[in-house]
Amino acid sequence: EAASRKRNRSAAAELVDQAVMLDPRHAEYRILQVFAHAALGDLPPGDSLKELEDIECKSVGEQLSKHLVAGRLLKMDERPAEAVERFRKVLETQPEHPEAKREVWLHERRSSSGDAGPQSGAARLSNLFSRRS
Repeated sequence: EAASRKRNRSAAAELVDQAVMLDPRHAEYRILQVFAHAALGDLPPGDSLKELEDIECKSVGEQLSKHLVAGRLLKMDERPAEAVERFRKVLETQPEHPEAKREVWLHERRSSSGDAGPQSGAARLSNLFSRRS
């Protein structure tokens, strides 16, 4: 996770691949592996989601990680409504989870303002100028 936070995604993927090789039944490692390779672009988000769903979680912590990563992958796949549902599942068990709280808040804010999600800079400029006309 430290390599991922430093935005060194290839190093993070290599480290998590090594962890999975050492313990292929460890769900947390496999969950991180799926996300690391999706973040690198090795797997499209939809394929990554299918792989993620095949991981069996035995603990609440593993299930939370799976929901969190599913939310991230759904967001990457431009499926915000499904993504926010996964983030809400995290909040059901861990109400103060910072990333899940932020994602739900952002989604609700976009929904209430009529904004469907992130736009390109050109789209934002276009909206800005069309409102002034």
